[in-house]
Amino acid sequence: MASATSSSRFQFSLAGLLLAMLLVGAACLAFRWLGTLWSVPLSLASLSIVNLLLAVRRGSDWRMLKLGHWHLALWLAVASTASALAIRGCESYNEVAGTDKTPWHMIQISAAVLTGPMVGPVANSGAGAPAIAMAWQWSAILLVILLVATSPFLFVRRQVPVILALLCWATFLGATVLWFFGAMISMGVFLS
Repeated sequence: MASATSSSRFQFSLAGLLLAMLLVGAACLAFRWLGTLWSVPLSLASLSIVNLLLAVRRGSDWRMLKLGHWHLALWLAVASTASALAIRGCESYNEVAGTDKTPWHMIQISAAVLTGPMVGPVANSGAGAPAIAMAWQWSAILLVILLVATSPFLFVRRQVPVILALLCWATFLGATVLWFFGAMISMGVFLS
């Protein structure tokens, strides 16, 4: 009976995750030598490592189609990479365009990468209504793709054959990469 009860719950505690996020964010900001500009990507990478360690420690089965630490570790790893690319893109933009995006604005942009294509309006709010409408449209499309890719983990919630698990994980990874790729494209369009 214990396995039936445990399979109906998520594999992580939301309160524990929020506490870990707060602690990791505070630790990254405390390391002054790392610089505050990189605090968002470092926090996301640290959270990814924490979730990976928790998944391994709890012995989470990757063949079990159930949301858990493995998903957060993967999502946060890709988010960390996209956030770091956004910071680097802003630095390159400052060099090429001769403008001065402030470090605070770069931090906002690197955090807004989590919103996918809606990072564009954060990067350049004066882009105009057609561009913002396009960002909303692509956000909706990519969100549907992400939800469809996540749905097996929300509804199946049991162990499946290896080939099916690999297919579901590949779809989830592809949708995650597509979400953050949309963020990078949006940032490029809005900053051009």
